[in-house]
Amino acid sequence: MSALVKTDISSHWYLRDGTPFHEVPNKSKPGEMRPTTIRDAQPVRAVPSVTNILGMIDKPAIANYRVEQGILASLTLPRLPGESDEDFAHRVVEDSEAHMKSSQKAGTGIDEACKRWIVDRSIDDEFAPYVRAFAEWFKRFDGLRSIVDVRIVDLADGYAGTADGIVFENDRQFWVYDIKSQDVKIDKRTGKPAPGFYPEWPEQLAAYCAGFEEMNPMLECLGAFSAVVDRKLIDGESRVFPKQYLPINLGLSLSTFQAAATIWRNRKGYDPRETAH
Repeated sequence: MSALVKTDISSHWYLRDGTPFHEVPNKSKPGEMRPTTIRDAQPVRAVPSVTNILGMIDKPAIANYRVEQGILASLTLPRLPGESDEDFAHRVVEDSEAHMKSSQKAGTGIDEACKRWIVDRSIDDEFAPYVRAFAEWFKRFDGLRSIVDVRIVDLADGYAGTADGIVFENDRQFWVYDIKSQDVKIDKRTGKPAPGFYPEWPEQLAAYCAGFEEMNPMLECLGAFSAVVDRKLIDGESRVFPKQYLPINLGLSLSTFQAAATIWRNRKGYDPRETAH
């Protein structure tokens, strides 16, 4: 049987000035683009994204989700007459991956709609319940200056990324936040909503905080938030479940991120840090 699940080798890169370098021209297919590889990155000294580096850390929740989707697809997908086990297995994988891509697309739509609201207070009809819930939570930052899709480059530590948003408490302190979306489950024991908060989230936010401080030495990160928007609607409305990370929490998460960065450099045989050149 041929391989059922293919490894996703795509990853995000940035040039040293912060310009996205996620794709390059495909020489074998003129006019088309392909994902950037480390061979493309090295000649221009591109830096990996935060999520690229965090890919070095096992994420059991994602693996479990993929297995669950595969099991559900195998139970609900009708078998075609005369279909071989191998062909059916491939269709199960395709069906489960289609569901995951659909969830990712919905999450991206919610994320972008919430950020549009921050910029101009517009509400997209398609995502209105989610934006209203997010706007209610975002009231905690009323009166403060906020920016979205913030490009962060830390050449000293050799990484870059794009934070969903930064809010300035004053001219010297800031918060970082990230918008997530889930079909929030109900805890069977307590009967209460139980959004999943995963360890890689504060690690990502810690890297953004440290990188933004590196770019702006006079600024201090006060902390960070993960804001989980519930994709399930109750009476036509969504909810937001926030989690705050204090500087002490982010310090521990940054240590984990830096360890992952060391593993990344060692395994890739490439050190994009400023001091390594």
